[in-house]
Amino acid sequence: MGKLKNSIDNVVKTTGTLEKAAGALLEDRARMTQNFLMACDFCRGGADSIYMYLMAKFKKNGEKIDAHKDDTLKDVIDGNIAKMVKELVKGQSRVEKLKAAGDKNLKVGMAVKANAGKVRNEISSINAIVAKKKKKLLASKKYKTKLKEYEAALADIDSQLEALEKMLPGKGYGKYVDPKIWKVSASTKVSQIKDATSTSLTMDMKMLPKEDEEHAKKFRGRGFAKSLAQMKKWSSEADDMEKE
Repeated sequence: MGKLKNSIDNVVKTTGTLEKAAGALLEDRARMTQNFLMACDFCRGGADSIYMYLMAKFKKNGEKIDAHKDDTLKDVIDGNIAKMVKELVKGQSRVEKLKAAGDKNLKVGMAVKANAGKVRNEISSINAIVAKKKKKLLASKKYKTKLKEYEAALADIDSQLEALEKMLPGKGYGKYVDPKIWKVSASTKVSQIKDATSTSLTMDMKMLPKEDEEHAKKFRGRGFAKSLAQMKKWSSEADDMEKE
């Protein structure tokens, strides 16, 4: 088995695996980001409910909430606040888990991107081999047309992998929000609850699920099937071509 066939077989195998991994990765990322956004909104709303309740509670006593900004939840707790805090604790835990899942997805994206780069390097090696053979093959009508088809398949795969490299690894959640802002306990101050109500997610963050869904749809829509079929055909003829 010659070098050309080995390289072609490697491109076919790895590209097929990348196609499945990348499509699933993009779709998972869109779903996870949407869930993360919803969980963050839940926590922000929970913190806001606690703060508004405290405002009303202090107002009944003729006091302003700012006078209690250094009070802890332990100082102001009642049955209603306890229930709200319990829900916020659950929500914050979910945000933390979703952030961890997002970080893991990001690492997978980096790995897929790295493998896409390796395949592109392999494609460059194949093109280098073909370039050396072209002068000999130009005299052969048998391979002239086929070679153009195979080179077109290589170019198509390479362009799609290039696009994939640009899509990945994706964006992490850390730059948008720190889930710790919603981590509450008995020692959490009223002023910290206020801070937790003002945390906002940028429009960039809200656009991520849509962007990932569009990338996934586009990536899956084009596919590698036709080009990979050409490459497999080329593999069966590669050893003969190297003898030319």
